[in-house]
Amino acid sequence: MMGIGVFALKLSSVLATQAIALTEPYFLNDCPCMPSLVEQRLIAEQITAPPTHEATKTKVTALESPSISIDDLAAQMDLAEKEDLPSTAPSLSR
Repeated sequence: MMGIGVFALKLSSVLATQAIALTEPYFLNDCPCMPSLVEQRLIAEQITAPPTHEATKTKVTALESPSISIDDLAAQMDLAEKEDLPSTAPSLSR
């Protein structure tokens, strides 16, 4: 029991030291405090660059034509999804 008490005392002193270190800037008169969260968001919004429109200028094309048609791929995906569904799941159709 003595060990648990010593451990708790040591832990509480460590936590108190960390809490004091984290709150110290707010209690000093000559230290500028952090801006509020709203002000931080406004500053971050002003700093971020506007999105570029380069993505709309470039066209991405496939290097190779697909080996399977889109209809066949969709049918295979539907079958795979049906196989993955558990058989005990209630049906959604009424």
